[in-house]
Amino acid sequence: MAQPNNPNVNPLPDQAARQLIVTALDRNMLVEAAAGTGKTSSMVQRMVELLRTETCKNIRTMAAVTFTRKAAAELRSRFRIKLEEFVRSETGPARDNLERALQSIEQCFIGTIHSFCGRLLRE
Repeated sequence: MAQPNNPNVNPLPDQAARQLIVTALDRNMLVEAAAGTGKTSSMVQRMVELLRTETCKNIRTMAAVTFTRKAAAELRSRFRIKLEEFVRSETGPARDNLERALQSIEQCFIGTIHSFCGRLLRE
């Protein structure tokens, strides 16, 4: 997560872990933290970065699993908003991939553990 450009502000104690969420794109990741600590923001940044760098070439292969429907809805909404922002600001191949993802956003699985397991069983 971006920190204010203030040299007097100390980085968060878990800043390295937060940075890892957004940069360690070559592996799956479980993010566990208390309410209000920035999990959703970190996950949205990670999901956009996976698409922007083409580490994930097809949004249909991306999954974000949460515990509650409310958290899933919030994640889905914020992901769409962030994708729209990046589509407007990026250029070149990164923009093309983000735009394709935005057009197919409904194919991305964002839901609860229960709904993810149900989907796997149905498939």
